Amino acid sequence: EKNSSSQILEKINTGEEVEVLDQNGDWWLVVSKAGKKGYVHKSRIKSE
Repeated sequence: EKNSSSQILEKINTGEEVEVLDQNGDWWLVVSKAGKKGYVHKSRIKSE
């Protein structure tokens, strides 16, 4: 489930680039450079 109490799969550092796969709601589905998919709250994502 997508919420702040969910298990952390991978930590993404500030400034690290991720690919956004889905922007539906407050929790966005991203994939890291390591290839792991997970949800990040939209407030933690900054587009360039």
